[in-house]
Amino acid sequence: MDNDSVICIDGKQIKQFREKQNLTQLYLATAVGVTTETISRWENRAYPSIKKENALKLAEALEVPLEHLSLHPDKDTCCPASVHKTTTNVLYFSLFKKKTVYISLGVLFSLLLTLWVKKDWTGTLSISSELSTFRYLPDHILPNQSFPVIIRVDTNSLHGSFMLREEIPGGCRVVQTSPPASDHNNDQHKLKWMGKKGKNRYLTFIYILEPEKIIPLDNILHFSGDIIMYGNESVQNEISGKTIVTVSPYHWADQNQDNLIDDHEMLTIYELFSEHGQMPIGLKQIKTIWADQGYFWDHDSGKIHHTQKLEHAGNNL
Repeated sequence: MDNDSVICIDGKQIKQFREKQNLTQLYLATAVGVTTETISRWENRAYPSIKKENALKLAEALEVPLEHLSLHPDKDTCCPASVHKTTTNVLYFSLFKKKTVYISLGVLFSLLLTLWVKKDWTGTLSISSELSTFRYLPDHILPNQSFPVIIRVDTNSLHGSFMLREEIPGGCRVVQTSPPASDHNNDQHKLKWMGKKGKNRYLTFIYILEPEKIIPLDNILHFSGDIIMYGNESVQNEISGKTIVTVSPYHWADQNQDNLIDDHEMLTIYELFSEHGQMPIGLKQIKTIWADQGYFWDHDSGKIHHTQKLEHAGNNL
């Protein structure tokens, strides 16, 4: 492998930049497309060299130049010729597969828009690459299953009021929002929040969607939205991140589609929703599957049935 395709990283610097911005290892793992264990190994220098493409995504997520995270091979002990294989487990708000649209792609898209798009709307409404929003979605849902959507806003570049606008897929309705939406219209498939920059840099918006009727398998739900900001300058940006969800015979929390919810998947749910305990995400059912049972979806009844873990494993031998 070409030495230019790997980077010797400074794990101490990665950890310092992450903690300085109050970011979790899960956030970095999601942005780069690796596991939290991999981020931990990078920070502890268990993996002293990583793929350059991952290093670029890491620098993008931490909002620092790549040079601030890299070491010079001629001055530090590093093995640039070898790339340590990392396990790319599926994370939710995807929470998280290899096919996930990473944050860097969303930023690149925004940069292109800054060159091409200008629009008049109560003054000048411009597209800005500095206003960062990211949508997390499960990769898949059951045909009749409600599921959560998370939108995270980086308010670092906010100077005034903002409005977050989300287009809801046809055939679905919003069950609940957190915080409460400023405007919620299921008939027009629109959802809006208004707010101002506060003490916290990152703001989280969650809504629960429910299919109005059973959606056929393999159908795809499409999402889109943007955020507009008013202050000294009016700014608009598309929401980056995930834009589609596929209908499948697997629970949305079952990230690797093995008809089980393992400890890693349960920890992901806790990380994402521990501060939003009142949201109806079906936590009781998720805990039941996680505790000591598997599940399968019955197409005829449209219901989830539980199976003993041992029995389920035996059926797949």
